[in-house]
Amino acid sequence: MSWQAYIDKNLIGAGAGNKAAIVGIDGSVLAATQGYTLSKAEIKDLLRGFEEPPVMLAEGFYAAGNKFMCLKSDGQVAVGKKGSEGICLGRANQVFVACGCDLEKTELRNSSRIVAQLVEYLKEQNC
Repeated sequence: MSWQAYIDKNLIGAGAGNKAAIVGIDGSVLAATQGYTLSKAEIKDLLRGFEEPPVMLAEGFYAAGNKFMCLKSDGQVAVGKKGSEGICLGRANQVFVACGCDLEKTELRNSSRIVAQLVEYLKEQNC
């Protein structure tokens, strides 16, 4: 399955959100929904946040030009919120997933569950 298919089928199609990206730990964007862009600085900071969850929790994080308050970060999955926007991040072995959602249409808990399931599958595939 292509990286874009994971986004289209396993994230957006499963109701996790309305925008997403899959990024390699080398910083390369492997796939993304149209118009959803993570800057190189954001990617670097998000990867560091997976290594230092307490920092991510204390300081929040930036994604797609927005600063999110971090609600959860355990090194594997992070959840953030900014107004009516939510984001779920998940780290696999060689990639991480970012999925943004409109909280008026999607429950953050549901989005987080779907992202975590995809990340577990990707880990099993050594991705």
